[in-house]
Amino acid sequence: MKSKICYVISEYNPDSSSHYFHIYELLENVSSKSDLYIYLENPSSALPPFGHAYLAHFGIPPFNLIERMFIFSILKFKGYQNFYIHYSLYSSIIASIIVRIFGGRSFFWFSQFYSHHKHRIWEEIAFRLNLDLVSFLVTSNPGMKEYFITTYHINQIKVKIFPLWINLRRFPRLSTLEKNKLKAQLRVRNKKIVLFVHWLSPRKGADKIIPIAEKLMSRIKNVVIIVIGGGPLYSSLKSEVSKKHLNKEIIMLGPISNREISKYFSIADIFFMPSKEEEFPRVVLEAMAIGVPIVATDTVGPRYLLSGMERSSLVKSSDPSVFAQKIIQLINSPATSTKLSQIERRQVKSYDLLKGVGKFLRLFMYD
Repeated sequence: MKSKICYVISEYNPDSSSHYFHIYELLENVSSKSDLYIYLENPSSALPPFGHAYLAHFGIPPFNLIERMFIFSILKFKGYQNFYIHYSLYSSIIASIIVRIFGGRSFFWFSQFYSHHKHRIWEEIAFRLNLDLVSFLVTSNPGMKEYFITTYHINQIKVKIFPLWINLRRFPRLSTLEKNKLKAQLRVRNKKIVLFVHWLSPRKGADKIIPIAEKLMSRIKNVVIIVIGGGPLYSSLKSEVSKKHLNKEIIMLGPISNREISKYFSIADIFFMPSKEEEFPRVVLEAMAIGVPIVATDTVGPRYLLSGMERSSLVKSSDPSVFAQKIIQLINSPATSTKLSQIERRQVKSYDLLKGVGKFLRLFMYD
């Protein structure tokens, strides 16, 4: 018998530039192997062309919360025993209360260092309440599991690990002709390309992009940095790039649909990620899928994903000078870059989408 799963997510947007597109691919595959019902919290969301779906009518409390309670209860009585909630705290609390009363299980996906950031007192109370109520907390790697166990004193049996995934068939390498065409469009032919793809915020190290670029430009010629992503620092970064006359050295492309992102990794020589925190960075998987050498801050996510020789390019701090030095070392050592590329492409196979589908479905098997 197929598992009956209600998956709660904020929206369905096939043009999304975020990691959500990877989730849509997972759900599409899961829908053919289970009885999947998708609850979309954002009333302006599109409806997915797979599985069953419910689009919320209300976007503001208390009506949206009452609506969730009503729909989740109906789904429970229709036989949906498993509620999987992607980050939505209040949906998780509601689903957890329903399954505690009527039976079933709730799974709350969360993979962030919640205690490292300031929250309103009621948000902190709600988060801790949810951890008590939910059947299982699902997170991305052993480091995050240990964090939740030690910080919030959760029983380790209650914490499940579900590593992220990537559709390797969507990340083929471009041919030389296709690469040259894209480089010509971007006016970066005969340049070494250093790529940044992420949310442009201080937490993701976006404030380090220009300092790193300046260190690079002072020590090596014929290099260009391509920045892809939106976020709170986008406007100020673009303004500073213009003010410092770095428009030819730093090309800001803004957010790009995740469906199209693979071709930009294909033309990159180096991918860099000076984040302050990374729990399980999907962009690292994307770089690995293409085989782009990675320079990243040594945080829990990259350390989990990379091993052996790859970890030699992890930087202990997001100091621009150190980052620039690591990037230059890889640019000046084609043999090392080639070796890293081969290792990444071999290692990323363990995170393939189809394996992720199997791991996801196994979450709902009773022990």
